[in-house]
Amino acid sequence: MGKLLRIFLLLASSMGNVQALIIELGGDALLGVQPANLRNHHYESNVNVFAFNEQAFVLTEDLSVNREFEFDGDLNNAIAAGTHINSHLLHFDPIGKDKKGKWSRAKGWITFDTDIIGLIYSNRFLRGSDFLSQPGTLFSKSGRKLDKHELNHGGWNISADSRTLWFDWKAKPAVDQLRVITDPPVNVSAPSSLALLLLGGGIFAVGRGRKLLA
Repeated sequence: MGKLLRIFLLLASSMGNVQALIIELGGDALLGVQPANLRNHHYESNVNVFAFNEQAFVLTEDLSVNREFEFDGDLNNAIAAGTHINSHLLHFDPIGKDKKGKWSRAKGWITFDTDIIGLIYSNRFLRGSDFLSQPGTLFSKSGRKLDKHELNHGGWNISADSRTLWFDWKAKPAVDQLRVITDPPVNVSAPSSLALLLLGGGIFAVGRGRKLLA
């Protein structure tokens, strides 16, 4: 019984920390560890859009987003307080024009292990959601929004299963950022139910092929 109880305590403590993650990317997307400084001209590349996993969070108030997909398309523009979410950031900060005299361009895709439920890309809403980033990260106060040509004409698209974001961005030598809000992973079983099962002398099994992401 002591061994089963220790297993339960380990599983129960880890369930609350499970975070939705970026699981695949391609093209010019590059997965990175979020640096301390993401202000303009501090984390630059003419060819790569950097993708960062930010934090898992339970909203204490409504979160303003530019696009909200889960309930009523683009009409609500807010994710309700009490919602469990995960945050991710896309960052594109070109150094300057390329050799052909055109603005830098990057295109690719990013796949998450849960559904995309919101996008944030205006200066105001990016600033208002920076609490979702890694603690202490520095951001520019303005000039972070996606430009019109990045929002229109195929600048981004989301897959039918709501888990992959495609992007095709042309940017000036200044920072452009997009915050992606996703659902949290679904817990396989509640800790209280697992406790009853273990303490009652039951047995449990984890199905083959299921991945637990920490």
